[in-house]
Amino acid sequence: MQYVDIWDALRHKDHAALKTMVAKGSDVNTVGAGDQTPLHMACELDAVECARTLLAHGADLKAEDGQLRTPLLIACECGAVQCARLLIEAGASLACTDKNEMTPLHWLAANGTHTLIAVAIDRGAAMDAENDSMQTPLWLAVTKRKLESALLLIDRGASVTHVDDERRSMLHLATQFGGGRDDCSDTLALLERMLREGLDVNARDREKRTPLHWACGKNAAVCVSALIAAGADVNARDWAEHTPLHWACPIDAAESVLALLKAGARADATDRDKRTPLHWAADKGAERCLKLLIDEAHAEVDAVDWGGFSPLHNAARRGATECITLLLERGADRHRVSASGSEPADLASEPEVKKLLADASGMKRRRSLSSSNSVMLEGTLPALVDKFFEVCSSGDTMALEALCSSDLQPSVLSRVAAIVGQKVKVGRAHTCVRTCTVFVEVQRSDGLGLLTLSFNDEGLVNSVDIFVKA
Repeated sequence: MQYVDIWDALRHKDHAALKTMVAKGSDVNTVGAGDQTPLHMACELDAVECARTLLAHGADLKAEDGQLRTPLLIACECGAVQCARLLIEAGASLACTDKNEMTPLHWLAANGTHTLIAVAIDRGAAMDAENDSMQTPLWLAVTKRKLESALLLIDRGASVTHVDDERRSMLHLATQFGGGRDDCSDTLALLERMLREGLDVNARDREKRTPLHWACGKNAAVCVSALIAAGADVNARDWAEHTPLHWACPIDAAESVLALLKAGARADATDRDKRTPLHWAADKGAERCLKLLIDEAHAEVDAVDWGGFSPLHNAARRGATECITLLLERGADRHRVSASGSEPADLASEPEVKKLLADASGMKRRRSLSSSNSVMLEGTLPALVDKFFEVCSSGDTMALEALCSSDLQPSVLSRVAAIVGQKVKVGRAHTCVRTCTVFVEVQRSDGLGLLTLSFNDEGLVNSVDIFVKA
């Protein structure tokens, strides 16, 4: 077959034709596209016999292409094992770097070419060299899940205490890039090897995450157990105040959640938005974790976040019918009111979800104020006060009694007779969330007065204090 030039022969890996061309004077160091020489191309294609011929006729081992790669770097990057071995044995430099400061050993580790890693180390390759992202060969072997290469590097003395530019330790990397529940045997082997080196099991990365956070986020249950056994803090908090439980619940990692709970993880831990793990489980429809948190850890089913939303609100918004059913069976308040005035049913978009959240008796819903969230009450109580004065001004005595508790109904008309049917201007108000009481300044035709209204858990007025004329 006739070839146009040396490049054409290389593309076809035709060793005999290449040898003939070189013998006739073809330049083995000619520069082509991308500033590559014929030896670069031979290595990229792992055409080892072509590479051997080029070397025999003076091909430059140190030639760099447009990305500062030598032929050896290209061979290692492309996983061209035969060419890489040939060049190493020919004396190619193992200290060369490309534009990203990657050495041949970086590429061998990243590709899992463990058969050549030992050869490179024996010939002086720097095991702890860093690229421009502060990554070592071991870093790449771990993040690419090349177990044999990672273990070989550790056994040969590579530093396991290296921390990258995100302050991640090797334990962080093993859990972050490792497998999940059904694919974590390699990760476990690597973890156990690293733990024997005495690494800090509670090390924090730049976002304050521990290796246990990452393991829980993958539901790598055996790794979670190994880390706990090594002393991992099951209640460690990351930058968002998330504990490992917060990480495990959204993915319904029931196996990891159970291990955490047995080790003392707090089911009532709240993140920076005051959300508990139960909130996250409900929000993601994680039924298995939801059941564990309630039945095993006795998590508070009506806990509220800063917005006044309970787990039932989250489940309703998600349309997670199984979680809704479970929460209601465990006593969740279907009428809890958020800071924005929403009950769980108000957040449901599907008719079947709304039906599930409706009262079984079909009675008119009453909104509950029983909550530890002061933000919620501060938004709800003033609205109830406005409604009270609106009804008073209308003169509708039946509607007024409907706003009051049964204990107050007989006397409410006499207590507020002075303002029923009258236009009253409401001024400043002060809310006491502890007692669900609102102190209101009112302007009547005969002067300024003060009225105090107290509400029960159902949002009904249960006491009215007499006006005090200014």
